[in-house]
Amino acid sequence: MINVYGIYKGAVCLYVGVTARTWEVRCKEHKSALERGVHDNKTLQKEYLKCRDNGIGFDYKILDSIDTDNTLLKFFYESLYISFKKPKCNKCVIEQGRNRIVLARCEPEIAEKLIDSVNNTIK
Repeated sequence: MINVYGIYKGAVCLYVGVTARTWEVRCKEHKSALERGVHDNKTLQKEYLKCRDNGIGFDYKILDSIDTDNTLLKFFYESLYISFKKPKCNKCVIEQGRNRIVLARCEPEIAEKLIDSVNNTIK
């Protein structure tokens, strides 16, 4: 099972991620890293500190789940949701070890159609 999730400030999507682990575990990791000031995503960390100083909290939401453990589909699905939600704090990145590829986002309308196609095929 793959869970796609978003971190929001109000209605603004700041970050989209994907995990094959339970949502609760991943959410706790994000919250802990942000609170300690050590989150890997420096843009999200800065946004968190600004919001915290102004008494604004983040909302953590599951956006979608698909029943697969295919890593290619995992990265593809995350990239589609990044294109669709246009988060402020992350890019479409595929990482494996020391290798890192940053992909260009597609138009949200195209991403939405591709998400629907994956959902109709997998679910």
